[in-house]
Amino acid sequence: MDISKMATAKYLTEMLEKLIFEENDLKRLKISIDNVVSGHMTTKQLREQIIESRSKIIERLLEYIPFYIRQWLIGNSINEFSDVNGRDSNSELEEKLDEKNKFLEEVGIRINKIHEKLKGKLSNSS
Repeated sequence: MDISKMATAKYLTEMLEKLIFEENDLKRLKISIDNVVSGHMTTKQLREQIIESRSKIIERLLEYIPFYIRQWLIGNSINEFSDVNGRDSNSELEEKLDEKNKFLEEVGIRINKIHEKLKGKLSNSS
């Protein structure tokens, strides 16, 4: 698994944990359990609160998951677009680099010929 996928998985795990284990809901459930133990609340009322808490979790998940999927799809399409453009740009750059290298070879050969001619003229004139 590459780093970006690991980061995405970690982010998703953290977000799901926050959605599922929301602190205020857990505190209310703990208080309700204490109330049942102390006799201030019936088990039926506790069950209703547990069901209500779980319903809120489902609502939060139903709100978050479509958002996450949209963001993930947008991120993937951006990555695919940049990968395609990157490949195109690289091939174009490689072609331009090859052209410039050929040009530099030709210039180098011409300079070498000029250098040889000047060297020959200088050695003849001395």
